[in-house]
Amino acid sequence: MKIKTYIATALTALNLLNSIPAKADSFEVRAGYHHKFEDEIKNTSPYSYNSGSDVPPIELNLEMRLDAKIAENVMFAMRNNFGYVESSRISIEDGMYFNFAENFGILSELHIQGWMIPKVGVFFSREKDYFKSYAGAKVILGENFTGEFVAELSYIPNEKSVMIYFENRTIVNIDGHQSSRQSLKIGYRGEGLLGVGANFESSELGDENVKLGLTAGIFVGAYTK
Repeated sequence: MKIKTYIATALTALNLLNSIPAKADSFEVRAGYHHKFEDEIKNTSPYSYNSGSDVPPIELNLEMRLDAKIAENVMFAMRNNFGYVESSRISIEDGMYFNFAENFGILSELHIQGWMIPKVGVFFSREKDYFKSYAGAKVILGENFTGEFVAELSYIPNEKSVMIYFENRTIVNIDGHQSSRQSLKIGYRGEGLLGVGANFESSELGDENVKLGLTAGIFVGAYTK
């Protein structure tokens, strides 16, 4: 039943995209299973990726990602994540990115995962041929000395070629490392807009006695560039 709910949610999101007055650069849906290697832990901080409840050893996960240009030098990004084992877990992250120079800009994000977590920061982004690099530094408002650092590298060709995407996200505060997540996607872009492939993700939680996790799954995406 929950899988049917996830599929319905993804189809609804695709229909909503038709009403957005923007040019969508990419839209992806990823499905996979998350496995945590260590004993179950409890983390009550809203500023990490596995927060608010005991983390189960295996979790069904669905993620939807959208990047769209809504105005000159203005980008919108959506990262909605749904997890399910015995009860649903939802993480919503929407952001606006404003370029004020050739490769530099400022960003504003709102992350909802049981709590509303506003973020502001700066970023660097560069595209050449089919390669794209991105680096961002954010301050998480409402929490003393908490920052998030993001790095992305991608190669997404026009069509009929291998496509690769890598992302690293790290959250730190005055107590040290809070959480990190690395995502690697390897796929194939066929004719037209569609691309498919495999997704692998690792996560680390905590500063000492770090807890590890691994997610493996598949993704399907539509790309206009």
